[in-house]
Amino acid sequence: MIIIIVGKSCSGKTSAREHLESKGMIGFEASKYMKEYINKYSLSPEELFIKFGRNFVSKLIFQEIKEAGGDNSFVISGLRTVEEIEFLKNKSKVKIIGINVSDETCFQRNLEKNREDMLKKFSDFYSKRIDFNSKLGLNKIFQNYIDFWIDNEGDIENLKSKLDEFIEKNETA
Repeated sequence: MIIIIVGKSCSGKTSAREHLESKGMIGFEASKYMKEYINKYSLSPEELFIKFGRNFVSKLIFQEIKEAGGDNSFVISGLRTVEEIEFLKNKSKVKIIGINVSDETCFQRNLEKNREDMLKKFSDFYSKRIDFNSKLGLNKIFQNYIDFWIDNEGDIENLKSKLDEFIEKNETA
């Protein structure tokens, strides 16, 4: 099975993926592939989607999943387009976890991460991260593809507990 974790920037997708990896799943972070291609081709994400298709990241990840094979379970965080989701749904059994969190909480987490690419003004964060992801198709994914919702306004332990609940329900399904 493939579990896909989707959510806004700084919603907790990476923390969720890391927790599921700690349970034995093989994990993939979509932005890793995107960054590699941005550096390799010196193109923006939009230009990469035009050149390689809006599902090229999921194709790269699925190739690695096929190579891993066997009875492994996989978790992917950070996919952003409907085409990526559709590609994987057509190739394998997929469950999609949506992480729900307010824009304000995402912005605060952005500040707390203190990353090199941190955006210090809410308006910049919103337009460059939240609104950009929506334009890629994240809202359509939220509306049409989510199998299990996690409200992640709380702390990391709450997120882990909800993920464990999801795993328990789906191991018996």
